[in-house]
Amino acid sequence: MTEVEKMSREESKLYNALFYNAPISFFEIDSSDVKEFIEELRRDGVHDLENHFNDNTLDIIKCVSLMRITKVNQAALDLFKAKDQNEIQQGFSKIFTEDSLLPLKNQLVALASDNQIFECENNCVDLEGTHLTLKVRVAILDTDGKPWSRVLCFAENITWKKELKRAEDDSKKKYEQLLQTADEGIGIIGTDGRYT
Repeated sequence: MTEVEKMSREESKLYNALFYNAPISFFEIDSSDVKEFIEELRRDGVHDLENHFNDNTLDIIKCVSLMRITKVNQAALDLFKAKDQNEIQQGFSKIFTEDSLLPLKNQLVALASDNQIFECENNCVDLEGTHLTLKVRVAILDTDGKPWSRVLCFAENITWKKELKRAEDDSKKKYEQLLQTADEGIGIIGTDGRYT
């Protein structure tokens, strides 16, 4: 074994260790069939993918069905409540909802426009049907093989942040309504004992 092969093997081990043990959800997806489908649309005369996907949402769903998960880490399995990679692959298209279509469309259009990285928020569900809001980052990895055959997807669960923000906004709204409808004055006493 040459020194280059040893280094390559060590880098592969390091990548896999980081990938599988990361505290954030990682997927490695083979989207080469998606790339081929988009190229087929272009050969058929589709020049504006965004408008095409706006008018043909079933093609977005078809693109999702063409994605094959090749690696998934434990954090992703936990997030989507899957016991293994096979279960998440079989249920992959089920995690997306109608609210997922716009971010998916934007992702497909961006990547098809030769952007190597795309980031968005997306709403989906886990395999048990629980709503999730995710911050998603997708990166196309360089390969010597088929284009889009290694797409890395990071998914951070931000559901709790969204729920906290919603609760804060609701609280502010209720407070403002209380102030506007109160028959008597309301005052706030600061920690220094003064009214504000």
